[in-house]
Amino acid sequence: MATDVDLASINVLLEQAAEGLKMLEQEYAESVRLLKPTPAFRVGTLNHLVQHRAILDYLANSLLEFCTRAPEKVYFPIAKPGMAASMFQQLVEKRWLPSLPTARPDVFEVLESVQGYRPGNAWITAFVNMTNSNKHVRLSLMAIAGCNAKVIQLPWGVGLQVGDRGLESVDLHGTIVFIGPQGQRLEIRGPDVIDRNTISLANADPEISVARMTWQEFKFDEFPHQPAIVFLRAVNTEVKRIVDRLVPLLSVS
Repeated sequence: MATDVDLASINVLLEQAAEGLKMLEQEYAESVRLLKPTPAFRVGTLNHLVQHRAILDYLANSLLEFCTRAPEKVYFPIAKPGMAASMFQQLVEKRWLPSLPTARPDVFEVLESVQGYRPGNAWITAFVNMTNSNKHVRLSLMAIAGCNAKVIQLPWGVGLQVGDRGLESVDLHGTIVFIGPQGQRLEIRGPDVIDRNTISLANADPEISVARMTWQEFKFDEFPHQPAIVFLRAVNTEVKRIVDRLVPLLSVS
């Protein structure tokens, strides 16, 4: 079982990270206003990344009881860019957390599901690269960049945003139903794919339209897919999700 000290440290780090994220939100807004990242935002980014990396590495140390031996250095296992799932499993089994996949396939399943080669996990590769470079090389560079999104407009407001600061895309196979303030019902029916390149909807009620939005924000060089603050929020959300999935398994013998 993970020790109380491990879990207590993880909880403290999560609380501090949540407070730090509030400060980052404020500093990011100021950075966008000035069109220049504030020193507080850049240093806060470093602290945010290091805290979340520490949480993952504390979790990795809690897994040693399921291993046949302790490696020289213990890190939360993260696949390098381009690494196949089979190679990742082999490295965890033989080197990083010896015999863990065999001894605890349920725990390994969680570790494997968050790797960068799985869809939706692009954040973790950028997270590792940024944490290492911010600690040892330089604080992250950011460039002001054009953001764009497509907004699904309804008679009573915005129904959905896809692109920057929204969903990456929607692969629609069923029906999206929007209910208005007066009980009005409008639908977008699939099959259809809605993304930032969508111009019109193939099978939607005529009251629904698509509008394009553009604006300027900062993006990290390592993660140009979303505004910088969206990436930092994602790090917080995803690391907490890993904790919530792994911790209940640590007490299962």
